[in-house]
Amino acid sequence: MKTKDIFFLSFLALTSIILVAITFSIFPAFSGFAAGLAKAVIGIVIFYAIDKVVLKEVDTLHELINKQNTSYALFILSYSIILAACIATA
Repeated sequence: MKTKDIFFLSFLALTSIILVAITFSIFPAFSGFAAGLAKAVIGIVIFYAIDKVVLKEVDTLHELINKQNTSYALFILSYSIILAACIATA
């Protein structure tokens, strides 16, 4: 994994945790946005982990951009839909 990717994902996670802590304690009316942001960050981190750990033999960007592989795009979309459904109901 690239250090830049891990730094960015850590920054997103830390930002969402701070926003959740602030909004739930000080601004409860805005806590829905912070919770939604935290769920989005969880989804991004899980999707990144699936891409880097489970699908490590496949170069995702090469498949999607250079080869324009529609079947791989639909495969990734299915992961995204399942992940979104799991996170939305949490």
